[in-house]
Amino acid sequence: MEYLIVDDEKLILKDEERTLRSLLGDNDSVRLCDNYLDAIEIVEETKPYVAFLDVDMPEMNGLEICKRIEEISPDTNIVFVTGYQKYGIDAWDTSASAFLLKPATKEDFRHALSMLRKPKEKKILNNEIEMHCFGNFEIFFQGKPVEFSRRQSKELLAYLVDRHGAAVTNAELRTILWSMESDSDSKKSYVRTLASDIRKTLKKLGIRDIFISKHGVYYVDVSTFKCDLYDYENGLLDREVFHGEYMSQYGWAEVTQAQLNSRF
Repeated sequence: MEYLIVDDEKLILKDEERTLRSLLGDNDSVRLCDNYLDAIEIVEETKPYVAFLDVDMPEMNGLEICKRIEEISPDTNIVFVTGYQKYGIDAWDTSASAFLLKPATKEDFRHALSMLRKPKEKKILNNEIEMHCFGNFEIFFQGKPVEFSRRQSKELLAYLVDRHGAAVTNAELRTILWSMESDSDSKKSYVRTLASDIRKTLKKLGIRDIFISKHGVYYVDVSTFKCDLYDYENGLLDREVFHGEYMSQYGWAEVTQAQLNSRF
């Protein structure tokens, strides 16, 4: 998710960025801007989910920037942040979701995020991304295989699909990916590298909401993709679709494979 903070005071920009980031996940992006021209350009480029605007800006104030944003990106939520309470009435004449007084605290930002009027970006259609678990595990986007830069990136994602959206720690992933090797700090770091590879690969395809990492855990949003395993378990596929093989290239998948064979 994209967020934008606009303020002509750079120290305030950095303070607000730190506060906002403490409330967001690793997949979220925060852009900073200290002038209205760059702000408009960023909005045109990224269509942010939320724009935090300083009302008292030179040349074009926050109220005017808000009107331009509404024209360019009508789904962007607006939150005004200002040191002058007198602007409050004018700000509420706009489509703003919230109004914060400087210095805004973490709780102020948390409250503002809970008051947003416009929903999060629509999730991709289920038929755009498909996870094939029967036989070898494969990922398809619009019918074409998805290729990652690192081999184990796909295995990491496969394990999260196998876990049906449950949160998985870095330590658990290290055990899965290197079950026969001793643990180390380098492996802990490499899991983060694999996570970064997954994010970058999916982002290039315009996919942002499938793979999630926050607060030291990783998981997939199972509502954002189509999966033969999930459809099979929910009775949406014929029994004959499963031929006894499940994520065949991964040894750890034998547990789920055995469960499928015994249940179905």
